[in-house]
Amino acid sequence: MRKASLLAVMVIAVGLIVAFATNSYASPSSTQSCVDCHSGTGVTVSASLVSSTTTNASYDITGTGGTNWAVFDGAIRVAEGTGTAGQFTVARGKTYDVFAVKGPTRSDGFGQTSVSPAAPPSSEVSTSSPDTTPPVTVSDALSTYEGTATINLTATDNLYGWGVAYIYYRVDEQPTRLSRVLPGVRTASASFTLAPPASGSVSYRVSYWAQDNYGNVEARTFKTITVTFAATTTTTTTLPTTTTTTLPPPTSLTIAGPSTVTAGRTLWLTGMVAPADSYIQITRYRRNSAGGWDDYGRYNLTADSDGMWSANVSTTRAGSWAFTIRGAGLAAIQYVIANDARLTISGPSTVTAGRTFWLTGTVAPANSYIQITRYLRNSAGGWDSYGRYNLTARPDGTWSVIVSTTRAGSWAFTIRGAGRQAIKYVIAR
Repeated sequence: MRKASLLAVMVIAVGLIVAFATNSYASPSSTQSCVDCHSGTGVTVSASLVSSTTTNASYDITGTGGTNWAVFDGAIRVAEGTGTAGQFTVARGKTYDVFAVKGPTRSDGFGQTSVSPAAPPSSEVSTSSPDTTPPVTVSDALSTYEGTATINLTATDNLYGWGVAYIYYRVDEQPTRLSRVLPGVRTASASFTLAPPASGSVSYRVSYWAQDNYGNVEARTFKTITVTFAATTTTTTTLPTTTTTTLPPPTSLTIAGPSTVTAGRTLWLTGMVAPADSYIQITRYRRNSAGGWDDYGRYNLTADSDGMWSANVSTTRAGSWAFTIRGAGLAAIQYVIANDARLTISGPSTVTAGRTFWLTGTVAPANSYIQITRYLRNSAGGWDSYGRYNLTARPDGTWSVIVSTTRAGSWAFTIRGAGRQAIKYVIAR
């Protein structure tokens, strides 16, 4: 009889263990993020703001293809639910990871997104009553551009609103980018650029909108902008002591190259000269503080038999440069602007694993595209990549981004931009 009872207890225990293992995807540990356990495809998750108060923000969550969802503040689970839809409320001023998973096993499907409800505003803006009016964003965008297009955005909140928190913009299907606004600002601005093609023209689908500190989100504005290729401008002049009519059969001389470069880097100048095999001399000048031009040396070369020539030249420092070419009795000039290049990154050296933190820095030229790659040192002493963050610096050359570490260990955040690279090492405990 005792053996039978013991056998029944063992059967029940095994059944409970199997049931718990089968459904373990539905109740992850409150100190372990879904990303550490789940994998697979076929699950997409999105969260949309429903309402907000001075301290909290409420979201609707949709986990298409999933069976369970959860919301984490770093490594702490703050909300969870079953099914493909639900709603959760979180405190403002933080970034939360939102997950949806599919069972019954941990490899059946996984999706992830994040939300960042704006922090409550400072006392510099009115907060005496609820704000139900979203900001209004306008731009100076034209329908067509020749060469690089610079789009300027200006967002303005209502007179008694809580102030602008973010300005968002998106180009085609690229990731949405945002410009974070300091607290207490009613009118804020941001800008971005659209690159021209190598030839012909290209059309961009652009959208932009803003969000205030109360959580009101403006409806998107969409525009189609066409950018066409801008041919390099060359200047051909005759020397004061000669004219083309005094030279034997047709003579010509051209020079082409970039109009903007990074100071200290080499660049190529190219062109044509007739007659072919002509001797060419290029003189390098830099504009001084008095408005004149200082001679920085010469380059001597001979054109190829087909009349083509090329020269690898350089600028030694930032400023306005002029490269004057003489050959075949003619002269031409290519003007070049040399800009200083720099890239910095700063942030905490020690963080709590699983929590988000800020990295900041500067870059020149301003508005440069920046890519940050996250690495974790493995047990073999190498580095494993844990994804990238893409962003564009502000017009003043500053940049900032919220990043995270998913587990304890030695992390490296490598930033690349403006042709330069820098690294920030962080210990996650």
